[in-house]
Amino acid sequence: MTSRSPASPQAEQSDCPCRVSGTSDTSETRSPEESRPEEPPSAMERPPAAIVAVVDDNETARKHLCAVLKKEGHLPVPLSKGSLLLRMLEKAPQLPDLILLDLVMPELSGYETMTRIMADPRFSDIPVIFVTAAGDVDSQLRALDLGAVDYVTKLCEPKLLLRRIATHLQQARDRKTLKLLLREREAYVEALRDNLSELKHDMLMAIGDLVEFRDSVTGGHSSRTVRLLDAFWDELLRTGVYADTLSTWDKDVFLQSSLLHDVGKIPIPDSILLKPGILTPEEREVMKRHTEYGAKIVDRIQGDSTVKKTFLHHARRMAATHHEKWDGTGYMQGLAGEDIPLEGRIMAYADVYDALISDRPYKRPFPKDEALRIMREGAGRHFDPHMMKAFLTIVQRDDVMEDGVAPDPGPAPGNCLMSAMSAAG
Repeated sequence: MTSRSPASPQAEQSDCPCRVSGTSDTSETRSPEESRPEEPPSAMERPPAAIVAVVDDNETARKHLCAVLKKEGHLPVPLSKGSLLLRMLEKAPQLPDLILLDLVMPELSGYETMTRIMADPRFSDIPVIFVTAAGDVDSQLRALDLGAVDYVTKLCEPKLLLRRIATHLQQARDRKTLKLLLREREAYVEALRDNLSELKHDMLMAIGDLVEFRDSVTGGHSSRTVRLLDAFWDELLRTGVYADTLSTWDKDVFLQSSLLHDVGKIPIPDSILLKPGILTPEEREVMKRHTEYGAKIVDRIQGDSTVKKTFLHHARRMAATHHEKWDGTGYMQGLAGEDIPLEGRIMAYADVYDALISDRPYKRPFPKDEALRIMREGAGRHFDPHMMKAFLTIVQRDDVMEDGVAPDPGPAPGNCLMSAMSAAG
């Protein structure tokens, strides 16, 4: 056995009956009251049985500790050195509930063993009590700093040791229960979050459907623009266009919010909204106000809610600004360039393109090539020019808007740029 400091091997193998080394010490006198056998606790008082690893190279001390634990109803696992403990932790089908660890041992000291235990998250929650002959303050502080829950010397009364063991076992059980409760609470919160996300999506879909029902002229417009925006978003990120901003947004929330971009059409009179023909200048002025109405409707939905900056933040910006133009000639605020929120600039692409290729009572759909030409001519005038290349890339893919592009019906009326922009309504 290796030399020990500050305590000697003889100190570790003391014969005092109140010590964990085990044999009797005739020099210590005890009163009849102290000598009376301790009555076992009742079933209600006895703590639950625990698996306790006893790690000590001193066989006498190890056997005595095991006997004390067995008498209390625990299951001791005797181990003569730290390396055996580490091996047992790796391979045992069930981990010990608590570890009693000697300080001075061959191969690995108690400190080294403790360091390895705490470094492994699989084992770091197991409470470790140092039971050793070294009783100096520095040794105790070092053990506690390494993560031990307690430190007792081999001069400790077995009853006191058992009480400390019971306390730390209960604390470990409480921590385990608390972790379980926290995991359950986290799962509950996650389920609530999922339910809230589904509720938000369903609400947006319902409002989007309401807009579609009111504006049967543009049936399917919202769902088609969502498909466009989905592919457009990915291409912008892939090419690095406004990627710094888009990467901070939640794509799902953005796409869901886009369903409300035309929510302001709900208050528009049927005589204007459903008119099967070109609007008069006066009617067009009324129709333009759907951007103002949309912002107000989203504001009413938000109220004073704390979700204002997350859930409907994008929706309000898209509703209010998707008809603004890069050159400042759009409506209703007359914003220009990057003063137009990014949501509005992105939405403008999808909104106009779908209007161009869709059938309306007052116009036939533009052929795809013609629609793309009009979009290109709008770069720097109607549209943010930095995004044009990404948009043209995605609309020419077969998997984007495949059911939204009408067959070529021949030349479309009013194929100048201003007429095309009017098709976006």
